[in-house]
Amino acid sequence: MSDVETLDDVIRVLSNKENLSALKNIVDNLSTIEYTIEKLKELRDMGALDTLFSLGCGIASMKNMLSDEMVAGGASMLSDVLDLLAKVKSPPVARFLSLFSDHGFELEKAIKEEPRKGVIGILSALRDPDVQEGITYLIVLLKFLGKYLRKEDSSTEDSTE
Repeated sequence: MSDVETLDDVIRVLSNKENLSALKNIVDNLSTIEYTIEKLKELRDMGALDTLFSLGCGIASMKNMLSDEMVAGGASMLSDVLDLLAKVKSPPVARFLSLFSDHGFELEKAIKEEPRKGVIGILSALRDPDVQEGITYLIVLLKFLGKYLRKEDSSTEDSTE
């Protein structure tokens, strides 16, 4: 059973100095609370609230799954890929590669100092012009990778027929 069963119990609980302060804070922020509830209802009605919740849980799980060994292994594999890409003499590719080869220490330090971000933090980071440009380069790289892999799959299928 709850400690609050009667109106007298409610008054007694609210008379506690800490609870009174919390209640004042809630009353002072009623417009923000109302706005937040409206937005949550909109997200729920669109079916996006469950999706955002699942996305947040997925990101939290992925964050917890990444161990130092996995990061080190990924860095080693990335280094091998970068050695192969270094044969390309394009200026944009050269700048991209120099980020890892010439600025590895700075990059490692920045990664360690960057606080973990939740969904809202990630969305906020997307407003940063540097992040936008970096994502653009990654998208182009992924397009080329997909195109290359699709060609490889086609040639493998052709040779097996």
